Amino acid sequence: MDGRQLKRTLATHQRIADAFNDPRFPSRGPDTRMLVVTALWVARIERVPAGKQWDRVRDLLRLDLYGLQQMFRQDAPRWEPPPEDGIDYGGSTCEAPMIRRAGLCGHHPCSVAFRVTNPADGTWRMTGFCTRHRAYAVEVDRAERVRCQSGTLPVPAPNTGGLLPCYLGGSLESWAKSYKHARSAWRPPAEGLRADDWPVTAKVVRAASSAPPKLELLAGEGEDATGTDGSPVLRIVRDS
Repeated sequence: MDGRQLKRTLATHQRIADAFNDPRFPSRGPDTRMLVVTALWVARIERVPAGKQWDRVRDLLRLDLYGLQQMFRQDAPRWEPPPEDGIDYGGSTCEAPMIRRAGLCGHHPCSVAFRVTNPADGTWRMTGFCTRHRAYAVEVDRAERVRCQSGTLPVPAPNTGGLLPCYLGGSLESWAKSYKHARSAWRPPAEGLRADDWPVTAKVVRAASSAPPKLELLAGEGEDATGTDGSPVLRIVRDS
């Protein structure tokens, strides 16, 4: 292995490590992280010809065409409620307001659940209601339908997907076609297809990779001391 090959191999291993450490990959659903790692290995380590790379990736991951499409579907750039907002389990407790006491019903389980959109920014979340508050749920659902049919709701900035083009490169036009094929109603976001170009997800990566602050003990009566009695003080030091 010459120097150029070694450099390429080390760079690929680093890219694979980056993928394993990237907090933006979803923890549920199709394993797009492993798809990225496998595709990097096939293209840069095994050096499989471009026209046969996806066949090799599918073979290694034991995926059929439908399984690969599900990977693309998972990675289609879009906005979704963060996991802590309960996208999978939204509507698990009734959110109807109570009349005789302050607060929400909170009854569990709910009999009906649907999404409710924030008209200010277009983001949405799941909400649900129990059988007792079914009439109230009908009114909330009717209001949601009116909002969605008005054509005035803004399109929220993407916070999910867009990782495959970041790691695997390639034509953005080709990625757009793959996403569109996997999600028929999908439309390219104005912010672009690459998650690296979205301010929200870039902030997440920076926050995850930044070093934690350290505490430094300073002797009293020094120029950095903040006390007037000469006692030692603690100062937070953050890496630049």
